[in-house]
Amino acid sequence: MVVAWLPAVTLRRQPALPTVTTPRGPMTQLLTIDDVAHVLAVPKHWVYDNHKSQGIPFKKIGQRLRCRPNDLNRWIDQQGEA
Repeated sequence: MVVAWLPAVTLRRQPALPTVTTPRGPMTQLLTIDDVAHVLAVPKHWVYDNHKSQGIPFKKIGQRLRCRPNDLNRWIDQQGEA
């Protein structure tokens, strides 16, 4: 029987996404570059360098990149299908 050694992984608990109350009810705020880097557990510079080539679903709002949490979750799910 062969047992592979796996490094210990520390899972960080993801903080709850902030919500905003609108006339139509609560709405989850858009994610920033920092938020996306945290969710993906990669450095911020990786997100900047790879968001176009990897197809991370950012929208440009003014001069800033933002991402809907549901769009990011969908993109993450699609990464396993490739």
